[in-house]
Amino acid sequence: MTEIADQFDMSLPGVSKHVGILEGAGLVHRWRDGRTRRCRLQAERMRSATEWIDTQTSFWTATLDALADFVESETASP
Repeated sequence: MTEIADQFDMSLPGVSKHVGILEGAGLVHRWRDGRTRRCRLQAERMRSATEWIDTQTSFWTATLDALADFVESETASP
């Protein structure tokens, strides 16, 4: 975990908490190797999360664009 914390402006407990949340979501596998804590990204689960985020991004971009068009057309009308 120290190697991860060194890469960011975060405390070791902060990194551990974030990794724990990722582990709880099934996106990271964490285990002990002696006194060392090791982590491995669960790539397939991460792909699924990325696909879901991409779908949501597409949906909300289209929805908000349609809303902006509607508001602009209503504002432009006398």
